Amino acid sequence: MIELSSVTVRYGSTVAVEDVTFRAPSGEVTGLIGPNGAGKSTTLRLIAGLERATSGTVTIDGHRYAELPDPGARIGVLLDAGWASPSRTAREHLRWMAAAIGLPDTRVDAALDLVGLRAVADSPVGEFSLGMRQRLAIAGAVLSDPPVIVLDEPVNGLDPEAIAWIRGTLRALADAGRTVLLSSHLLAELEQTADRIVALHGGRVVAQGRLAELVEPAPAGRSGLEDLYFRLTTATVPQRRRRPHRRANRAAWGTAPSRPRPGRR
Repeated sequence: MIELSSVTVRYGSTVAVEDVTFRAPSGEVTGLIGPNGAGKSTTLRLIAGLERATSGTVTIDGHRYAELPDPGARIGVLLDAGWASPSRTAREHLRWMAAAIGLPDTRVDAALDLVGLRAVADSPVGEFSLGMRQRLAIAGAVLSDPPVIVLDEPVNGLDPEAIAWIRGTLRALADAGRTVLLSSHLLAELEQTADRIVALHGGRVVAQGRLAELVEPAPAGRSGLEDLYFRLTTATVPQRRRRPHRRANRAAWGTAPSRPRPGRR
């Protein structure tokens, strides 16, 4: 299970996410939705150990990332399907990943079989279609057979056949007891995949719960999740708080800014 409790991330004076609290349980697919800039990628990077929270806690099965005995084997991550070297074969790419986290080569073959790439395992990644690259990225995410899987926009740019395959794969992983958390802008598709939804807007959680509890009958031409999304994102936009500028602090305390040194402009 993934759990975030009162998590805030600041970059200088900008608050990227603020007071974010939610759970992604084991055995379920949790969908993370929200407009661009809502904080979805920051949230996923926090869970993957690539960002540090300014305050609050992020835990995987009750442990902070730094406390996990083998985080590379506990969390499978897909944040960018295009990062594999085009000159490497699919097998070479996965072997390199396996060596980095101390896995045997047998896991490479198992992952290739899972995503249906065994027949092209020795072909250069540069010859792969977008759908095949996405399958390879998912193979990397499940390489260690992790209990927690985190994916950022795994179906972007894919054709209907590839999307249906990813949907079935994610459902099978969750049904086998794994925690699956993914972000997606394809809301009608996510509605067919997710058990629960967390909606972010302006860096804050604006809705969360089981999909069946959140969606309502939608207007013609929209899915229930699309209707929920538009209702949430057309409401008042939460304003991210910014730290006061240093000069504003000085003015507030009645101190004048220092004068430039002689010879400087």
